[in-house]
Formats: sequence, C-alpha cells, structure tokens
Amino acid sequence: MTVKQAKQELQLMTWPQKDAMYNIVFVNSAGRDDETQFDIHGEKTLEETAEELSSLFADFCNENGFTEDSVQSIYYAGPIV
Repeated sequence: MTVKQAKQELQLMTWPQKDAMYNIVFVNSAGRDDETQFDIHGEKTLEETAEELSSLFADFCNENGFTEDSVQSIYYAGPIV
C-alpha cells in the first residue's frame, strides 16, 4: 500500500500534531521488512502529515530504488528531540 492508504493507522492519534517523528515500515528491494523515519516539523493536521510523509517517502524510494506501494505500516515515533 502507499503512505496515503496507510494513514488510517495515524487516525487514532490526537490531531493536530506538532514536531513529530514517524516511522514507515516497508518492504525493501530484497523482499524484507525495512523501516525509515521522517521528522515533520510544525503543527500539522492528519491530511497535511499524510501529504508530507507521502512526499518524503516518494523521494526516499526514488533515491534508493524502492517502490512507493511497499508500505506495511506507519506509526508515531515520538516528538522531535
């Protein structure tokens, strides 16, 4: 699935969120589960967060040769410290 399709996992959180880290679990080119983390700065709604994570993950996939529809899950990893 894509980041936007996986965003329902984030809907359980209280919104808006401010200065938060999110982990995306995905299947890498070798077919194994992998994980990456992105920081979202500022106060964002669920929709804004999903858009920004989608863009960041797309760039990450392009740079590393992964497919964007390889997302397994997304979860909040805590505040940016």
